[in-house]
Amino acid sequence: DMNEPIPGFVLRCLDGSHRDVELLKYSAADHCTLYAVCDVTRPQLNEEIAQVSTRERRRIGQDLHDSIGQLLTGISLLSRSLANNLRRDGNPGEEDAAQISELADDASNQIRQISRGLMPADIVERGFFASLRDLARITTDSCGIQCEVRLDETVDFNDGAVETHLFRIAQEAVNNAVRHADASQIEIVFSVENGRPQLQICDDGTWKKAADHMSGIGMKTMHYRASVIGGNLTVGAVEEGGTHVVCRLEAEELFETKVV
Repeated sequence: DMNEPIPGFVLRCLDGSHRDVELLKYSAADHCTLYAVCDVTRPQLNEEIAQVSTRERRRIGQDLHDSIGQLLTGISLLSRSLANNLRRDGNPGEEDAAQISELADDASNQIRQISRGLMPADIVERGFFASLRDLARITTDSCGIQCEVRLDETVDFNDGAVETHLFRIAQEAVNNAVRHADASQIEIVFSVENGRPQLQICDDGTWKKAADHMSGIGMKTMHYRASVIGGNLTVGAVEEGGTHVVCRLEAEELFETKVV
């Protein structure tokens, strides 16, 4: 049996680098004690990367809403006022001014939807399945890419962190399809296969273009999130040339399947 854990500490290596380590103490046979040093630097770094990614999404979303969103609102109001003045004077430029106002309104709505996608309401409070539907709708409305969902909602999660990490994996996969794979269609599927919940994101984009970005921070963060919730993440190409992302949950204590 393992005794009380020993607090972690920082170990300086011969090359001058520093590693975060934990010392594990085990009671063995014949009154012997075994010690093991566990390097926890990488898990901590992955967690920090995931936290930074979430903070940056929120910051960018807030900046878009507060700066560009307000500028577009101002353009729309001024254009509408100009259109009214031109209409009173019988100036044919009134239609152009009105069209500028409409375009500014459309752009403002798209900025608002993108901002909501970058900094969604609390996923646990909103609900995992509702958040996935919102993600698909926002992607379709703001990016002009058909994004559909097929959800088996017979699963209850026992830990809100599982819902959050799964949603972020879906969000990152959709983002990769939009930005890097030149996809025109995306499908988000949540199903139960052989008693195990499974999240899939498929697109019809170009696998080679997506593969060029597989070593980026976004992909590493997806793998980290999957590992935190005891999941197995795989990314590969589909026959049609697109990308197929699958996250399969293995830890039974994290979910329950409802009987319908």
